[in-house]
Amino acid sequence: MDAAGTMSAHVSTLCKSAAYSYTLWKISKIRKMLDQNSTEQLIHAFVTSRLDYCNSLLYGLPKLEIRKLQLIQNSAARLITRTKKIEHIKPILKQLHWLPVQQRIKFKIMCITYKTIHGQAPIYLEELLTRRDTSRTSRARSKGEIPLHQPFRKK
Repeated sequence: MDAAGTMSAHVSTLCKSAAYSYTLWKISKIRKMLDQNSTEQLIHAFVTSRLDYCNSLLYGLPKLEIRKLQLIQNSAARLITRTKKIEHIKPILKQLHWLPVQQRIKFKIMCITYKTIHGQAPIYLEELLTRRDTSRTSRARSKGEIPLHQPFRKK
């Protein structure tokens, strides 16, 4: 986090390490000698793993910062599939079974929440969520959903 309480410094460092420190560039130089599966493994090891690391902390980031990360993901997807920049990215991401960055962040939060509710997460996470008991039956309760309460935190 920077002095303003944003994650822009982290996003900039992440983008530099993925693209500007030549990770994508280096992989693109040897791409001719690699098949798609090998390229995908390299991209997962050196690029998407960095995009996914602690990405739940990026929830609520301004669209400009998310866009920077999305451009890195788009470049990685194009490198794997050898597609040109003018081709639309959504079919490429769908072919690779990749979610866009914003949805990856939300998915990670949902996975952590699910594991916490079902006792598969560390206890310190379970202590952050409390179950709400409601006196009336709501539609969510009738569907088997568990109402949760997130404690208020000062910023």
